[in-house]
Amino acid sequence: MINEIDNVRTMTADERIILGDKHGNVERANHIVVRDTATGEILFKRRNLVVRNGREFLLRKAFNLPYTSETTTQLGARYLCLFGIGSGGTPVSSPFQPIAPTPADQDLNTKVAFRNATTANPLPDADKLKYFDTAAVNGGTAYYKKTFTSTNMVMDTAADNYYVKTTLEINELDARGSLISEIGMFTARVENGAYNDIKLFSRITFDTESLNANTGKGLTIDYYVYA
Repeated sequence: MINEIDNVRTMTADERIILGDKHGNVERANHIVVRDTATGEILFKRRNLVVRNGREFLLRKAFNLPYTSETTTQLGARYLCLFGIGSGGTPVSSPFQPIAPTPADQDLNTKVAFRNATTANPLPDADKLKYFDTAAVNGGTAYYKKTFTSTNMVMDTAADNYYVKTTLEINELDARGSLISEIGMFTARVENGAYNDIKLFSRITFDTESLNANTGKGLTIDYYVYA
């Protein structure tokens, strides 16, 4: 089943430190933690913004209130299930000055494809279950969304903290030669193995990160959604 919770576990001591404020208390907010996949080094962490579309989705889902153009059955099939990357989180002239996202954001500012496939170099069969949201680009097919690697319920019942931790992977083949400075999480209706009517749930911007084709650097993104 797509977007199924893998397991439920207790928050680790390391997570309490990573998500903690200056007083050592776990901050009750949505967080994103980005690591270098090869070394495990934390490159940055910060809060992300759940946009209006995302907040509306959570409320409608909780109370079974459909979108204007969506039936309750369709709402039942909508999940938080995809993420995308982009290069529009900073001005071109100031790559280390992120532009803060706004509640009105409805998409990434400048989308970056994870993969570009052609007839001569098609997307491998094993990857066809990971990459979605396609567009025709330069005679080939660009894939702009990717599924999550894992999803877990993380709890600290003594402190009354509840998170869902979703892990996202930008691997050594994704978006090579690109600059990224924004990440978005997206909901979609999951119908017959397809992702339909994709909508932005949350967005974060950060200093421009280079995905150099020579080094093959990968990023592991731990996304903590607070409730």
